[in-house]
Formats: sequence, C-alpha cells, structure tokens
Amino acid sequence: MPILLLLQQYMIRETGLTQVRRMMDINIANGVDIDAQLVMTGRGCIIGQSGSGKSYLVGVITEELCRLNLPFCLIDTEGEYSRLKDAFQIITVGGSGADLGLSIDLSEIFKRSISEGIPVILNVADELDKQKTAEAALRDIYKIEEEVKKPYLVIIEEADKFAPQAVRQKPNIIEEMSVRGRKRGIGLVVATQRPASISKNVLAQCSYGFIGKLVIDNDIKAVVTLLGERGKAERLAKHRIGEFTSFGIGYEESFTVKQRTMEHGGSTPPIHGGAMSPVRLEGIIKELQKFKFGQSKQPNGKTEQGKAKINVIPARISAEEARSYAIRAERKKFILFGGAAEDVDRVSERFIYIALVQIRMPTGQKDEFEERYIMIDSRLRPVRLERKISFVHGSVDPKVKMSQIDREILSFVASMKKTNFDSIQRRIDRDPLQIDDSLNRLSSAGLMKLKNGNASIVTNRKLLIDKAPEYDEETHDKESVLKAGIEERAIRDYVSLLFPGSFIISLTGVYLPAYEIRLRHGNKVRIFTIDALYGARLS
Repeated sequence: MPILLLLQQYMIRETGLTQVRRMMDINIANGVDIDAQLVMTGRGCIIGQSGSGKSYLVGVITEELCRLNLPFCLIDTEGEYSRLKDAFQIITVGGSGADLGLSIDLSEIFKRSISEGIPVILNVADELDKQKTAEAALRDIYKIEEEVKKPYLVIIEEADKFAPQAVRQKPNIIEEMSVRGRKRGIGLVVATQRPASISKNVLAQCSYGFIGKLVIDNDIKAVVTLLGERGKAERLAKHRIGEFTSFGIGYEESFTVKQRTMEHGGSTPPIHGGAMSPVRLEGIIKELQKFKFGQSKQPNGKTEQGKAKINVIPARISAEEARSYAIRAERKKFILFGGAAEDVDRVSERFIYIALVQIRMPTGQKDEFEERYIMIDSRLRPVRLERKISFVHGSVDPKVKMSQIDREILSFVASMKKTNFDSIQRRIDRDPLQIDDSLNRLSSAGLMKLKNGNASIVTNRKLLIDKAPEYDEETHDKESVLKAGIEERAIRDYVSLLFPGSFIISLTGVYLPAYEIRLRHGNKVRIFTIDALYGARLS
C-alpha cells in the first residue's frame, strides 16, 4: 500500500478518535473541558468552604455525566441533588419522594446501575448513621466492580466525614477505592469543605481537582501540594462564589462555573455512553423494588404489629428489683413522717431515647484530631452515666442561632491553641466591623472567651465520654418506647455549638432502660421513674 494512502487512513482514524474524545468531554465553564475518561476512572477532588459553590460544581458535573449517559453513584448527604430526576434518567434512593427506599438491597441496585449505565443518587440525609449506610453502599460497588470492571464513578459529598484523617489499623473503603479502585474501573471524586480533615491517603491520590474559596490556614496548607505553589494557594481566599482554581486538567487559570440546568436542591477500562428510555428505567425500578432485606436498615425498624426493634443499653436491674426499690423507698418515707403507706400499683418497662454521637474535633495541633463521644437526650441535654444517669444542662443555649461568619470564626479559633483578634481578621475575609460584632455576639452567647486581645473557645469537654456504651438490638412493645421527638438536624446544630470546629462521625439512636413506678393511696396516684442501670430516680 502506498505511503500516502497509509498516512491518509491514519489521519482519518486519528480525526475520528479526536471527535469521539470531544463528544465525551465534560464542560464545566466557558472554555474549560475535562476528558470524561479522566473523570470516570481517575481520582479528583472538589474543595471549597461552605458557600463557595462546591456543591454547585458537583451539580454541573453530574448534569454533564447524565447528558453523556455515563453512570455514577453520588453520596448525597444533604438531599441537594434530587432535582436531577426532573431532567434525567436516574434512580433516586432514600429520602422523601425517592424511587427506592434504603430498605432495598443496595447491591442489586448497583448491579443494575453498573450493567445498565444508570446514575444513582443515594440520599443519606435522613439516616442517623450516614457513615454506616454510605460505607455499605461503597463496599457493594467495590465488590461488584471486582467482577465486571466497567467504568463507574463514585462522587462523595462531605468526604472528610466518611474518610477522615485518622490513625487506623487498615484503610477504610474510600481509601481502598482511591488506591486500588482504578484497575477495577472505579473513578472517585471527593468533595469537602475541610481538606485538612480528609484522609491524606485519599487526597494524595487526586491527580486533578478544583479548589474554591478557602480562608482557614490549615486548609490552605493542605492544598499547597495539589496546586504546586504556596502563592497560588494563598490566592484562594480571594475567590468569589463559584470561582475555582483547577489542577491536572490542562487549564491553569481560575474560572467561574457555568450555569446549571436544574436548580440547586491494572489497566483502566474505556468508557462508553448509552441512552436509556424512560419506560425501560421505570421497569428496572419496579424490578428492584422486589429486592428488600429481611429487615429494615433504618434504626428502630418496626417488626410485627405493636413491636419495635431498637438499640438498647442492657438493663442491670430487673422489674422485681425495681418493685422492691419502690417499696423500700416509700416505706422509709412514711415511717419518718407517719401516715398510711402507698401501694405499688404498677411497675412498667420504659425506654428513653438517647442520641449517641461520635465526634472528631481539633486539638489545636496541626492536622491532629481527637475522637470522643457525647450522649444527648430528646431535650438536648448531655447525658452522663456515672453511678447514676444524670442529665446535664450545657453552658450553651441550644436555641442560639449562628450566621455563616459566626461559624467561620468559631471553626478557625477552635483549630488554634492561641488566637488574637488580628489573626482572626487576617484569616476571615470579612469587614473588620462584622468580625468585631460577631466576636461580641459569640461571647455574649457563652461560646467564646475574649480577654486581653485574645479569643478562645469555651470548653465543654467535661460533657464528653471516652468510650461508647455497649448496646444490643432488641424487640419491645412500641408503647414502652418513648419517642425521640427531636430532629437529627437539631442534634447536629447543638453539637456544633458545644464543640466548634468538630464534625460528627456517626450518630446512633440508642435507648436507656428504665422503670415507671406507679404508686397509689386511695384515689391519689403518684408516678416516678428509676433507671434500670443503677436504680436511681430520674429527674
């Protein structure tokens, strides 16, 4: 074959490949495109403080993936991405109005998602233990991809909560994916507000990424190695909302993310897009609805009628011992003061809801955190278990409302051992008068101490416990289970007030065992409660 003909065929072939590659580019801003192969099988990060436009950029990328018919799973921690369903063929799991609930066998969902090329939004916003639910889903994906090895992207919002920087005996599933997922076809994008808090093993694997506004020094230092120079990292504090600096995509300048379509609420396998009809997707969802677990994944899942399955701290005192306690207590009372003794009319089993919260908080040392627990009841009172169950009124009013600047200042001060007003004003990109007003407001609310030009966090460490109490899953009559009467959001907000700069690793609903004792004297009835751990009266 003549050389000229060979060259012509080569040029046609190369031109065709170039056209395919352009069709499979992901456009995120004017003149800023990313190779979809890089996104689907690489490791990337999206970093920016709250309000920087980080989640908005995630939304732009997911819309582009949907247009290209490329599959992904997005771990949605705040229920912000369900609107994608209005414009694209995706499966939503968890949350109100979702196609499927979290009681469905997730492994079956991901088998179809990977094989059929269907995006999945996994909404864990209403889950008490978000980390447990997300890890179970990621392990299912990892196990499936060990067999099929088809390109599949995993996007994780608030990744610092699922893969925090901590010393552990073995890597968690996100670290495992970041290191060993590529040859299985798994791509990974982690989004975080706090790059200083996310596992360095994960961040080190990111070959591309987008960094928005950052003002906290520890976070700026954490991205220096990604951007390659300190000066470029320091300019991040001046970024506007929606403005990002990229690395690893061949575009060196800062850019502003484009408008979204929807409102904001071994070897690497090659990628292939493929459209799907709405009728076919509806059929797949109906098929998946059949794959339910034997019991619900939700805490306190109902079993048979009139029963509830709950996490209970085991009782140490039996109902008979509780009755004897009541008899002794009332007999002693009436011997002292005279009169006829009351009769023990009834001893009823009761279970009191407690939120068991595992938190990670800064110690003041660089990149060092401390993991502790706190228990909070339905009235937002910290709970102590020391010789008796006591409910502590914290030094912080749970009704305190904080602005964004308040949160930024608290988070920054909590990360430092010693901070003065000038340091705060240099790090928080706000008007000095706003910062002064915020500091005075935080001081009046009992959240911060101001003395001799220095600011420090009010410590509530006495409310923490080192080790979580052991509990068992048990089934009890529903009427004996006292309802929580509190939203998870309220618990999270209160913990952020008590321990600024911290974040929640896990939140589990557990129940304290107790006995409600009913005493009768004629027509008069008196009721009080004792705990079933120490036999002390509860207030």
